[in-house]
Amino acid sequence: MAALRPEEREALLSSGTEIEFPPDSHLVRQGEPAGELFVLLDGYVKVVMTTPEGIPAIMAVRARGDLIGEFAVLDGGRRTASVITVDTVIAIRISVRRYREFDDRFPGATRRFYDGVLGKMRATMERRIQARAWDARTRLAKTLHELAVTHGVPAEEGVEIPLPLSQFELGSLAGASEATTERHLHEFRALGLVRTHYRKIVVLDLDGLGALWEGS
Repeated sequence: MAALRPEEREALLSSGTEIEFPPDSHLVRQGEPAGELFVLLDGYVKVVMTTPEGIPAIMAVRARGDLIGEFAVLDGGRRTASVITVDTVIAIRISVRRYREFDDRFPGATRRFYDGVLGKMRATMERRIQARAWDARTRLAKTLHELAVTHGVPAEEGVEIPLPLSQFELGSLAGASEATTERHLHEFRALGLVRTHYRKIVVLDLDGLGALWEGS
């Protein structure tokens, strides 16, 4: 949304209806046809792809200002992933028809949306390369660092990651098993890099955490 001009942003938001989703709600489901897209106003969602074997993998976390479901709306295909709320989410729901009307008025906005789509695809490719080149410890350190920089809020002792992710979900985001994630979180706690509680992580030493992966 930050890429849009003010008049484009206002027109897009006025094209839909504000709706509130409780935690663990689906905004879109993998494999379904596109009927709408969403603009996140508040809260967090996780982008989940399910493998042919039925194993879910978290690909990304999205927050305020992000578009959800734009891939299928732009190319007319089916949903490439499910998007599930992490906490209470407020979003603008825009039908395909209303989006087409917006596109007719502001064709330049869609070109900027394509830039955003390419950016997401590039990030996915980089993550796949890292999964092959980096060990799980490095990937987990980078994932925690990115979550803290992108979504973190100041806390008394550092930066709190305001995402109630389980260890399985955090490991999935980093491409690591739950047991491996638990082991390295224990190591990071011993090093004084993080403090963890149930579904809560505070990064105590952001620079130290970054140093674990920046040289990789």
